[in-house]
Amino acid sequence: MMKSLFNEKGSEFRVELVADPAVQEFVGAHASALDSAFEKVDMSEAMRRRLTRSNYIFSGMKAFHELHEAFPSLLDENGDRKPFERFLNDVQSIDKTYNANYLRAEYNFVAASA
Repeated sequence: MMKSLFNEKGSEFRVELVADPAVQEFVGAHASALDSAFEKVDMSEAMRRRLTRSNYIFSGMKAFHELHEAFPSLLDENGDRKPFERFLNDVQSIDKTYNANYLRAEYNFVAASA
């Protein structure tokens, strides 16, 4: 997903980046992981569809915010584009923070809903 951000041209973050196949792969994998939490729970098909859609939207928003947070890391202190290895190193801390914070939010939501 971060490689897609790195390959972006221009100096503005574009929301269309979320439609990139690599980003959509991340969104799908994240949503599937959330969906697996309720796959054996007895519920109506309408409820299952709503939860699945909600998970996809949540996963897309998570990806968008993570990419938006990482966007400023493309440039170094002189305003030049960083080499990919340095960019990747810098955004890994963002990735860890977002995953920990979103995981806590997901856990709290599921615990409160149970």
